[in-house]
Amino acid sequence: MTAWVAVIRQLMAAQLAPIKVCFSHPWTAKQEEVLATWFQCPVAGNAKTDRIQFPLNYLTLPFRTENRLIHRMLKQESEQQLEHLHQQEKFFEKINQFLMAKTDLQQCDVNNTAASFHISTRTLQRKLKADQVYFSDLLDLERQRRLKLYLGKMSFGRISTELGFNEQSSFNRAFYRWYQCTPLNYLKAYISNR
Repeated sequence: MTAWVAVIRQLMAAQLAPIKVCFSHPWTAKQEEVLATWFQCPVAGNAKTDRIQFPLNYLTLPFRTENRLIHRMLKQESEQQLEHLHQQEKFFEKINQFLMAKTDLQQCDVNNTAASFHISTRTLQRKLKADQVYFSDLLDLERQRRLKLYLGKMSFGRISTELGFNEQSSFNRAFYRWYQCTPLNYLKAYISNR
Protein backbone atom coordinates (compact mmCIF):
# COMPACT_ATOMS: atom_id res chain seq x y z
CA MET A 1 0.00 0.00 0.00
CA THR A 2 2.90 2.35 0.67
CA ALA A 3 4.26 1.53 -2.80
CA TRP A 4 0.90 2.34 -4.36
CA VAL A 5 0.70 5.73 -2.63
CA ALA A 6 4.36 6.46 -3.44
CA VAL A 7 3.77 5.78 -7.15
CA ILE A 8 0.65 7.99 -7.16
CA ARG A 9 2.59 10.79 -5.48
CA GLN A 10 5.35 10.44 -8.05
CA LEU A 11 2.94 10.45 -10.98
CA MET A 12 0.58 13.14 -9.78
CA ALA A 13 1.74 15.32 -6.89
CA ALA A 14 4.04 14.81 -3.91
CA GLN A 15 1.61 16.34 -1.40
CA LEU A 16 -1.33 14.00 -2.13
CA ALA A 17 -2.60 12.16 0.93
CA PRO A 18 -5.45 9.70 1.51
CA ILE A 19 -8.31 10.51 3.88
CA LYS A 20 -7.72 7.30 5.84
CA VAL A 21 -5.78 4.05 5.51
CA CYS A 22 -6.94 0.78 7.11
CA PHE A 23 -4.89 -2.39 7.53
CA SER A 24 -6.10 -5.83 8.53
CA HIS A 25 -2.80 -6.26 10.37
CA PRO A 26 -2.96 -5.33 14.10
CA TRP A 27 -0.30 -2.59 14.39
CA THR A 28 0.90 -1.21 17.72
CA ALA A 29 0.04 2.40 18.56
CA LYS A 30 3.62 3.45 17.78
CA GLN A 31 3.57 1.66 14.40
CA GLU A 32 0.24 3.32 13.51
CA GLU A 33 1.78 6.68 14.41
CA VAL A 34 4.75 6.08 12.08
CA LEU A 35 2.43 4.97 9.27
CA ALA A 36 0.13 7.96 9.83
CA THR A 37 3.14 10.27 9.46
CA TRP A 38 4.17 8.61 6.20
CA PHE A 39 0.65 8.47 4.72
CA GLN A 40 -0.16 11.96 6.09
CA CYS A 41 -3.57 10.78 7.31
CA PRO A 42 -5.13 8.64 10.09
CA VAL A 43 -4.18 4.95 9.99
CA ALA A 44 -6.17 2.13 11.61
CA GLY A 45 -4.94 -1.39 12.23
CA ASN A 46 -6.91 -4.58 12.88
CA ALA A 47 -9.53 -3.59 10.28
CA LYS A 48 -11.76 -6.06 8.43
CA THR A 49 -10.00 -5.33 5.12
CA ASP A 50 -7.00 -3.42 3.81
CA ARG A 51 -8.19 -0.24 2.12
CA ILE A 52 -7.23 3.30 1.20
CA GLN A 53 -9.86 6.02 1.22
CA PHE A 54 -9.07 9.09 -0.85
CA PRO A 55 -10.96 12.22 -1.90
CA LEU A 56 -13.14 11.72 -4.96
CA ASN A 57 -11.70 14.80 -6.67
CA TYR A 58 -8.31 13.01 -6.98
CA LEU A 59 -9.83 11.15 -9.94
CA THR A 60 -9.90 14.41 -11.91
CA LEU A 61 -6.26 15.35 -11.29
CA PRO A 62 -3.92 15.22 -14.30
CA PHE A 63 -0.75 13.13 -14.34
CA ARG A 64 2.50 15.08 -14.01
CA THR A 65 4.27 12.80 -16.43
CA GLU A 66 3.41 10.68 -19.42
CA ASN A 67 5.13 7.39 -18.84
CA ARG A 68 3.61 4.85 -21.21
CA LEU A 69 5.29 1.88 -19.52
CA ILE A 70 3.91 2.76 -16.08
CA HIS A 71 0.50 3.46 -17.60
CA ARG A 72 0.47 0.06 -19.33
CA MET A 73 1.57 -1.74 -16.15
CA LEU A 74 -1.00 0.03 -13.97
CA LYS A 75 -3.75 -0.64 -16.50
CA GLN A 76 -2.85 -4.33 -16.71
CA GLU A 77 -2.74 -4.66 -12.91
CA SER A 78 -6.10 -2.85 -12.61
CA GLU A 79 -7.73 -5.15 -15.16
CA GLN A 80 -6.41 -8.25 -13.36
CA GLN A 81 -7.68 -7.00 -10.01
CA LEU A 82 -11.09 -6.17 -11.49
CA GLU A 83 -11.38 -9.60 -13.10
CA HIS A 84 -10.47 -11.25 -9.80
CA LEU A 85 -13.06 -9.09 -8.01
CA HIS A 86 -15.76 -9.94 -10.56
CA GLN A 87 -15.12 -13.66 -10.12
CA GLN A 88 -15.54 -13.33 -6.36
CA GLU A 89 -18.61 -11.16 -6.70
CA LYS A 90 -20.24 -13.62 -9.06
CA PHE A 91 -19.78 -16.47 -6.60
CA PHE A 92 -20.88 -14.31 -3.67
CA GLU A 93 -23.99 -13.29 -5.60
CA LYS A 94 -24.74 -16.91 -6.52
CA ILE A 95 -24.78 -17.88 -2.85
CA ASN A 96 -27.09 -14.95 -2.04
CA GLN A 97 -29.41 -15.80 -4.93
CA PHE A 98 -29.43 -19.46 -3.90
CA LEU A 99 -30.45 -18.57 -0.33
CA MET A 100 -33.11 -16.10 -1.50
CA ALA A 101 -34.60 -18.66 -3.93
CA LYS A 102 -35.15 -21.34 -1.28
CA THR A 103 -38.75 -21.69 -0.14
CA ASP A 104 -37.54 -22.14 3.43
CA LEU A 105 -34.17 -22.31 5.13
CA GLN A 106 -34.61 -25.72 6.76
CA GLN A 107 -31.48 -27.84 6.42
CA CYS A 108 -29.79 -24.92 4.76
CA ASP A 109 -26.26 -25.26 6.01
CA VAL A 110 -22.82 -24.90 4.49
CA ASN A 111 -22.57 -28.61 3.62
CA ASN A 112 -25.92 -28.79 1.77
CA THR A 113 -25.21 -25.49 0.01
CA ALA A 114 -21.80 -26.72 -1.18
CA ALA A 115 -23.42 -29.93 -2.44
CA SER A 116 -25.97 -27.86 -4.38
CA PHE A 117 -23.08 -26.10 -6.14
CA HIS A 118 -21.31 -29.44 -6.74
CA ILE A 119 -18.24 -28.34 -4.79
CA SER A 120 -16.76 -29.41 -1.48
CA THR A 121 -17.60 -27.58 1.72
CA ARG A 122 -13.95 -26.59 1.99
CA THR A 123 -13.97 -25.06 -1.52
CA LEU A 124 -17.11 -23.04 -0.77
CA GLN A 125 -15.61 -21.75 2.48
CA ARG A 126 -12.31 -20.91 0.76
CA LYS A 127 -14.05 -18.97 -2.04
CA LEU A 128 -16.07 -16.94 0.45
CA LYS A 129 -13.13 -16.42 2.81
CA ALA A 130 -11.10 -14.93 -0.06
CA ASP A 131 -13.60 -12.06 0.02
CA GLN A 132 -13.69 -12.11 3.83
CA VAL A 133 -17.26 -13.40 3.88
CA TYR A 134 -18.51 -16.41 5.80
CA PHE A 135 -21.48 -18.60 4.97
CA SER A 136 -22.93 -18.10 8.46
CA ASP A 137 -23.02 -14.32 7.84
CA LEU A 138 -24.85 -14.76 4.52
CA LEU A 139 -27.35 -17.12 6.14
CA ASP A 140 -27.84 -14.67 9.01
CA LEU A 141 -28.59 -11.84 6.56
CA GLU A 142 -31.11 -13.95 4.66
CA ARG A 143 -32.78 -14.98 7.92
CA GLN A 144 -33.08 -11.34 8.96
CA ARG A 145 -34.48 -10.38 5.54
CA ARG A 146 -37.15 -13.08 5.76
CA LEU A 147 -37.93 -12.33 9.39
CA LYS A 148 -39.15 -8.86 8.38
CA LEU A 149 -41.52 -10.47 5.86
CA TYR A 150 -42.89 -13.00 8.37
CA LEU A 151 -43.14 -10.80 11.45
CA GLY A 152 -46.72 -10.34 12.56
CA LYS A 153 -47.97 -12.85 9.97
CA MET A 154 -46.77 -16.10 11.57
CA SER A 155 -46.21 -17.41 15.06
CA PHE A 156 -42.64 -17.29 16.37
CA GLY A 157 -42.57 -21.09 16.32
CA ARG A 158 -43.40 -21.18 12.62
CA ILE A 159 -40.97 -18.35 11.85
CA SER A 160 -38.26 -20.27 13.70
CA THR A 161 -38.92 -23.36 11.53
CA GLU A 162 -39.10 -21.36 8.27
CA LEU A 163 -35.77 -19.73 9.09
CA GLY A 164 -34.16 -23.12 9.59
CA PHE A 165 -33.68 -23.15 13.36
CA ASN A 166 -33.88 -26.60 14.96
CA GLU A 167 -35.10 -25.23 18.29
CA GLN A 168 -37.03 -22.18 19.42
CA SER A 169 -34.23 -21.36 21.88
CA SER A 170 -31.72 -21.12 18.99
CA PHE A 171 -34.04 -18.69 17.20
CA ASN A 172 -34.45 -16.64 20.39
CA ARG A 173 -30.66 -16.40 20.87
CA ALA A 174 -30.13 -15.36 17.24
CA PHE A 175 -32.94 -12.83 17.49
CA TYR A 176 -31.40 -11.30 20.62
CA ARG A 177 -28.01 -11.12 18.84
CA TRP A 178 -29.62 -9.26 15.90
CA TYR A 179 -31.88 -6.86 17.79
CA GLN A 180 -30.74 -6.92 21.44
CA CYS A 181 -34.23 -7.77 22.65
CA THR A 182 -36.61 -10.74 22.77
CA PRO A 183 -38.86 -11.53 19.77
CA LEU A 184 -41.98 -10.65 21.78
CA ASN A 185 -40.66 -7.23 22.85
CA TYR A 186 -39.57 -6.53 19.28
CA LEU A 187 -43.02 -7.48 17.93
CA LYS A 188 -44.74 -5.18 20.43
CA ALA A 189 -42.52 -2.26 19.36
CA TYR A 190 -42.99 -3.17 15.68
CA ILE A 191 -46.80 -3.20 15.97
CA SER A 192 -46.90 0.06 17.94
CA ASN A 193 -44.75 1.81 15.29
CA ARG A 194 -46.98 0.76 12.34
